[in-house]
Amino acid sequence: MDSELYKLLLMHDIDIALCGPLPHDEKIVVRGKINWQDRICIVARQHHRCNQAADVTLEAMLDYPWIMPPPSSTQ
Repeated sequence: MDSELYKLLLMHDIDIALCGPLPHDEKIVVRGKINWQDRICIVARQHHRCNQAADVTLEAMLDYPWIMPPPSSTQ
């Protein structure tokens, strides 16, 4: 995934990425490590399986398909 983000950054398809270490490139500025805590909201239909659980972890969400906005939505 990080290699895909690297390519997207170089092609100017995305402006910023939160990811692991990337190969060194003068065209990309890396700003150290950022540590933060953030709340994540899960939005699902009323009868979805994740709504049946009292506590849903981010790891558990890996079992579900994700829908991402098309690249053109950032332009």
